[in-house]
Amino acid sequence: MKQLFKYGDLLYVINRTMPLHQFHDKAGVFNNEKMKAWKQWLGCDHVLKHNNMYLFVETLPEYEFEEVKEEEIQLIENENSN
Repeated sequence: MKQLFKYGDLLYVINRTMPLHQFHDKAGVFNNEKMKAWKQWLGCDHVLKHNNMYLFVETLPEYEFEEVKEEEIQLIENENSN
């Protein structure tokens, strides 16, 4: 089951988590090309750093919701019961 991660006002689907050290060589130098390759292979649009882990994520689209009033719900229920 996929996990969701909220950062700011955005929601992301976590495709994979990997520890920070996976992207550093023995000398401690960060390998950006390795990270880009993983990101592309996993089909992610972002990589987020969180609690000593990199989160490879896909951004969920923002949706606008309209409040539905109780009367409207009852009307729909009554129409469906007939």
